[in-house]
Amino acid sequence: MAQQEILLILLYITFFELILFLINQTESGRKFLSKIGLEISIFTILIKRRGALDLLNKVQKNRWLDILISSGVLIAFISMILFYVGVFFVGIGYVISFIKNMFLGERGVSGAPPVAPIIPGLTIQGEDIIYLLVAIGISVVAHELGHAIAAKIDEINLKSYGAGIFLFMPLAFVEVDDNEMLKSKRKSLRILSAGVLFNMIIFAISFLLILFILNITPYLGIVQGAVIQWAEPGLPAYEAGIRPGLLITNINDSRIISLERFIEYRNNYFKPDENITLIIKGVYPNGTMLEAVVHKPSNLSIIGVRFDGVSIPLVNFFMGALIIPEEKGYIRLWSLEAFIRILVWLSIINISLAIINAAPLYITDGGKILSIILPKKLSDVIQILTITGFILIFSFSFFSFL
Repeated sequence: MAQQEILLILLYITFFELILFLINQTESGRKFLSKIGLEISIFTILIKRRGALDLLNKVQKNRWLDILISSGVLIAFISMILFYVGVFFVGIGYVISFIKNMFLGERGVSGAPPVAPIIPGLTIQGEDIIYLLVAIGISVVAHELGHAIAAKIDEINLKSYGAGIFLFMPLAFVEVDDNEMLKSKRKSLRILSAGVLFNMIIFAISFLLILFILNITPYLGIVQGAVIQWAEPGLPAYEAGIRPGLLITNINDSRIISLERFIEYRNNYFKPDENITLIIKGVYPNGTMLEAVVHKPSNLSIIGVRFDGVSIPLVNFFMGALIIPEEKGYIRLWSLEAFIRILVWLSIINISLAIINAAPLYITDGGKILSIILPKKLSDVIQILTITGFILIFSFSFFSFL
């Protein structure tokens, strides 16, 4: 799906939200939307239901779930520690380095910032926007479901629940009876921690599934092929006739059976400052064979191609395109790649949600947990310092990104 098509879909969604908002401004329209269970505000659609999900009644007396929910308190504190380690310990050094370089007249610092913005259409492009939104939807539902299950197990009344969309970002919520919950610190801690716990569970499942797929696919005859995603016009590969979709099978006398083998060959034989001639053989999905002679002059360090595949940042790995080689051509496993992309985003979003929600930032679960276990004045001081530091680090990171 092209970038323009995806952005057009997001524009249609936003336009639909605006239409519902205008309908909601009339008394008859508001009554109709309320009758079908919709609550509308500017660029926001909520489907809200009163009471608790009947399905949750089945978990109320589950002993194993009760034990799991109790472990969530420990998981929440571990996530809080990860927040301070991952953001502050790394971020403080980053900010100091940033300021030093600014005084030296340079812009930015070397290395990646500790907090990087995810901006659909800018830092996230193409089909990854769709996968990201799907992952966010699953993640926020899992988070709120955790709160709901914990409340049901501890016999705390659920006033309402629902889901919706803000602009094009999915959202979900559960409304717990705060008066009942605050009567018991133990129940409050369990319910507040359950959202972080469920995000960590989704993260673990997603991450383990990625590792499982990466390890099992070779035994199923599936190869991570070196498939060209893009060739830059005017550069050696394009001038030699290489186009997107080509599966590279040979370079000179070396057999290229995977993207990993191509990278190994490149690292061993490509010399950025030397003239190089490469005889590249490959095949397109329809079976069309290609033999291209690529001349790389000494003034170029690249031949101008980008490979298709899936980036898995949590293990610093780039997975090649998943293919099944055939006698003529190859079969591309698009569905499996899409599934892996969703798993990658699920792992990233859920570990991020868990750590951010565990952080003591007033509006987060971690902030509420801190307010329960510490005296109010001490809790306020810690949260104010945390928020100030987080805003400072995020601002420097965002400035560096720009």
